[in-house]
Amino acid sequence: MPHLCCWRSGEILFLKKEPRASRGLLVIIFVHGHQLRRIVTAIARHAYDGEKLLVPGVPEARSDYEAFLAVREFKRQIERRLKPRIPEGAFA
Repeated sequence: MPHLCCWRSGEILFLKKEPRASRGLLVIIFVHGHQLRRIVTAIARHAYDGEKLLVPGVPEARSDYEAFLAVREFKRQIERRLKPRIPEGAFA
């Protein structure tokens, strides 16, 4: 099941299996069998290197709480885009 995670820096990771507990790594969402990467790529901020994806609002957040609010809003945007495509109860 694909897991979408991010670091406090805002850098997004796509993991194929459940991540180990790691300080600073936050699991945003995991969805079974859907094109999560395509949706995230469309709404994420693209880093200057042209490869990394960032959760909008997290890199410039002045506190962990502000970063959390940015991640929560990002998750809501993903869920809104996925909702028409997946059955009820598939979100974690």
